[in-house]
Amino acid sequence: MIRPLFLVLALLPALGIARAEATPAAPPGLRAAEASGGAFASIAEVAERLAADDPALVLLHVGHGRRGYERGHVPGAFFVEHDEAMVDRPGRTNGLVGSEAAAELFGRLGLRPGDDVVLVGDAGGVFPAPLRLALRRAGVRARLLDGHTRGWVAAGHPLSTDPPPVRTPTSWPVGVVRPVEATREEAAEAAALGRLVDSRSGRLFRGERSGHGTQRGGHIPGARNLPWQDFLLSVSDPRLKPGPDRERMAREAGLDPAAGGPLIVYDAIGTHAALAQAVLESLGFSPVRVLTGGYAGWAEAGLPVHGPSD
Repeated sequence: MIRPLFLVLALLPALGIARAEATPAAPPGLRAAEASGGAFASIAEVAERLAADDPALVLLHVGHGRRGYERGHVPGAFFVEHDEAMVDRPGRTNGLVGSEAAAELFGRLGLRPGDDVVLVGDAGGVFPAPLRLALRRAGVRARLLDGHTRGWVAAGHPLSTDPPPVRTPTSWPVGVVRPVEATREEAAEAAALGRLVDSRSGRLFRGERSGHGTQRGGHIPGARNLPWQDFLLSVSDPRLKPGPDRERMAREAGLDPAAGGPLIVYDAIGTHAALAQAVLESLGFSPVRVLTGGYAGWAEAGLPVHGPSD
């Protein structure tokens, strides 16, 4: 495996992919907020804070279209279209929205410093994860609701079809407080250290299918396979598996939070990797970043892949 990784590292400059500069650490206030709250919020916490009319709690329902939201959402949640957190290039979604567009969205939502954002999704709860990354990049404390809308209903809480409360638009600064994405150069270096995670299914990892965005099946050389679906009870019941089960899965994939150094995760284009990023962060890995463009971007750039014939 060492030889292909050296080949990858050697090819990157030739393809115009420069070595990334060191990225700044998050400010102490953001680190403290993350340490106290993690990447996920429990249904019990959100229900209690809604009952107390906590002004710091902001609920965002993220979906592909408004149908699910209009059928019923967690009371007080604002709707955000999934595509507002991602960038569409040549027919596929493959990167977080830029800081300027994100700042415009956050201002339109009326977000303020000190807000505690909890994101909710339909079905498997995948769509909110990229928006969480965009919020974290801007320094906003943001978590995913464990179980999402289905978990909320299963816990006996009602949904609402009422419009959310009116919030006054704000002026949100443009900038990166905490980097959340990784370059291909950084991914190659992480692979050489055993710190690159492929969060796609085993079939896609092995190259039995080519997947979304590319005809080249396989995975980035040196990546470890840890499918995002395995972290959940099921796609139809998107609550997280118990912590010990998730920790065991990470260990069996050869990952150790005590090893240090950035952990980089990817999927086909980025949406599912953002969910895997949150789960890995909840297990104590830090920092965890998502590969911009995912496997599709890597493969379509002509970089080496490990396929079924290797």
